[in-house]
Amino acid sequence: QQGVNTNANKKKVNNPSSAKLSTSDNNQANVRNIVSGLQPESAGEYAWSPDGTWLAYVSLFQDTDFEVIYAWNTKTNERVRITPPSSNSRSPAFSPDGLFLYYFNDAQFSSGSNSPYGSRGSEPVYEDGENLYCLPLREGLACPFF
Repeated sequence: QQGVNTNANKKKVNNPSSAKLSTSDNNQANVRNIVSGLQPESAGEYAWSPDGTWLAYVSLFQDTDFEVIYAWNTKTNERVRITPPSSNSRSPAFSPDGLFLYYFNDAQFSSGSNSPYGSRGSEPVYEDGENLYCLPLREGLACPFF
């Protein structure tokens, strides 16, 4: 039976020159390419779900140049974008029970001025800092801290 095992004998292969995220067995045989085209500065930000079924990782969204979080299913080879490509998301982490995905995001907008023109005023700007977000991974769950 073939699958991804997340125990200590498995290794993440990250080659910055080719910017790929791959998995392999102990002998570096059976290398599975998960994603290519990663930006070297974000290629190391990833997290395995506790059951080893999902890998959440940060990758650059090419159309907007924002860092977004994707999840890759090891059983189906499905890739799902988790965060929107309109802000930067970082540091994905699964809760120990695998019911929640936590991450940081810099989507804090404000208006540059108090324009009397309302929505026709100045463009929104990003504020400094990031917020912690929680994504429930099962229907009907609510994040315990928010």
